[in-house]
Amino acid sequence: LLPICGEGVAEPFALGNAALIEAGRLILDKDPSVVTVGFMRQYESSDPMPDWIAKAKELYGKAVGEFYRANTRARDGARPLILRYAKRATFALHYITAVEAARKAGIAKAAGDDDARIENLELAIEAMHNALAIYAEVATEPGDAGAIALINREAYRPLLEALEE
Repeated sequence: LLPICGEGVAEPFALGNAALIEAGRLILDKDPSVVTVGFMRQYESSDPMPDWIAKAKELYGKAVGEFYRANTRARDGARPLILRYAKRATFALHYITAVEAARKAGIAKAAGDDDARIENLELAIEAMHNALAIYAEVATEPGDAGAIALINREAYRPLLEALEE
């Protein structure tokens, strides 16, 4: 990174990357289905909020901060590269925020608290919309378009349908 980006970029970039890797490993260890077709199980669950969701959210937030820190220090020509990492981390942060809100909506649904259910579903929908929008900004290959379509089908649209209940 030093020859491409200049001084002061490698350390925050490495910290951001480490936070992403740790969050990914945490999710794969605790509930890998949350990033595939199991997203709506969060809404269907009345189990208490698992601690790993807050930890993953914290790690993704750290990654976003570190990548943007690296971006501000990067040479002008290297900024698009670092910005891509920052935005992909921002996607992950919005996605895990949607996971958290969907779980809270499920807990509220089980408790019969329709106001909290609706409020949290709206938060989940907003976070998922933001996640998809930022992912679309950095999509560069067919696999990205496929991932966006899958997330739309398995998470965003079902959230909208749940709000209509």
